[in-house]
Amino acid sequence: MYGYEQIPQNCAGEMFLRTSDTQYMTVPINTALVPPGSQPTSFAIEFWFKADDVGSINLEVLLGLTPYKMRKKAGLAQVLLLFKDLEFCATINLESKVWYHYALSISSANSGSLNCYLNGEALNVGTNPVSQVATNIFSFTEVSFGTSTTLKPNEVPF
Repeated sequence: MYGYEQIPQNCAGEMFLRTSDTQYMTVPINTALVPPGSQPTSFAIEFWFKADDVGSINLEVLLGLTPYKMRKKAGLAQVLLLFKDLEFCATINLESKVWYHYALSISSANSGSLNCYLNGEALNVGTNPVSQVATNIFSFTEVSFGTSTTLKPNEVPF
């Protein structure tokens, strides 16, 4: 497994994981950009993923940003944002062995907003109130690709 910073002193903090095995990577939080104890008012993330079996029964964690997670739904070809056991921005009809680009932004401004995209197309936020995830944004305690440091008993690494 190799985890490389693509450009030294890259302000965006871009990273990638290259592996021939099922692996995962946890990277340090850039404390120069996100000081410990800071209270963010917004954030945006984007990542690419490809599942060998997107419809498997496993609850696979694609991205751990505790208290937020990007997770695959068990037995369904869907990926979603999970926050305090509330689901947001579920995708539909994903296919195995296809690359997908997922992006989301959360802001606490103007009573909160949540925007999610799959391959550039806006996703439905879902039925849970956006205020649950967007009015009090938490700093991440981890940045983990393919897993989370807070896996629940029924969750597995991607």
